[in-house]
Amino acid sequence: MVVSDAKLIVSSDNVIDVTDILTPEIVSATDYYPFGMPMPGRSFNSGDYRFGFNGKEKVDEISGSGNSYDFGARIYDPRLGKWLSTDPLQAKYPALSPYSFCVNNPIYYVDPDGNKIVVHYRDDRGRSHRVVIRKVADIEKLKEAQGFGQDMYKTLTYLKDDEHLQEAISLRTAVHTREVMGGDFVAFVPKENTDQSTGESYQHQIYFEAYDPLNLKDNDGNFTGEYQSPALGFLHEIGHFLNRIKNGAKQHAINSEIKKNPDGSYVDPIYHSPEEKNVIINVENPFAKKHGEPLRTNHKGDIGKPVENPSQHSSQTEGAGHNTRGDGGNNDNSNLPRTIPTE
Repeated sequence: MVVSDAKLIVSSDNVIDVTDILTPEIVSATDYYPFGMPMPGRSFNSGDYRFGFNGKEKVDEISGSGNSYDFGARIYDPRLGKWLSTDPLQAKYPALSPYSFCVNNPIYYVDPDGNKIVVHYRDDRGRSHRVVIRKVADIEKLKEAQGFGQDMYKTLTYLKDDEHLQEAISLRTAVHTREVMGGDFVAFVPKENTDQSTGESYQHQIYFEAYDPLNLKDNDGNFTGEYQSPALGFLHEIGHFLNRIKNGAKQHAINSEIKKNPDGSYVDPIYHSPEEKNVIINVENPFAKKHGEPLRTNHKGDIGKPVENPSQHSSQTEGAGHNTRGDGGNNDNSNLPRTIPTE
């Protein structure tokens, strides 16, 4: 059921006074079969409302009212329970028909439109905005954004030629990007680890601070005098997101576990976990090498003083941003990893 913000006056005597009541205006109401076809005789529409199943816009010009929906990436026919074109990612899912909707199980799975990174931000007046990035060109939607939206525009523009970012945009599953509030860290939080009591629960999240670089350390825990860009930190978390989708929740948690010996030392003192090693070597460092950023040889480092741009790194400027909360570079300060370890 869809209700507008209009209030209809109900008067028993055709005279408007304080004794009258207000009722909501029902714009549309429909009962659906599982794959989205409207049940005969159980639908109402005011005539001007063009949206239906899953909130998607009806394309009535194709095959009649409620028989085709525009999901953004493809057109869907709810009578067949099939897409009208093949899945652009069909090579990644060889066991599935490229026309199938929600793996033929719409009760359990959701396929809202695939292909997206969702950026959440507030403008200068505190109003909330949500921008969906379904393809690289959509990054331009953020060009005039304010606050964190503008930070993400600069970050994604810097990263847009990277194959891992492009893959994240093209996936069926969304990742929601939000500004860090009240702290300095960058983290990917898989949906199974999110707080189920909040409105942000059960969504893959990346929390990002666009002006905090990472001061690098050598394998002995000493600062090197180099720092990576905040944007590279965001790409690092994109790597964790991609691995979570590829490996599933259980294996991702196993790979992300930071193991310690009985004396408190790390089992892997260099990378701390297989997940961090994989992302640093296969996602982070190839981009860093291509764009002239210093390479990381371990999962150590500390947050530095804020930089002027999300793409700024030490190879562009003189000197590194000093760590603001570290140990002077003599101890292993890796208790501030780029990612929150999964439980």
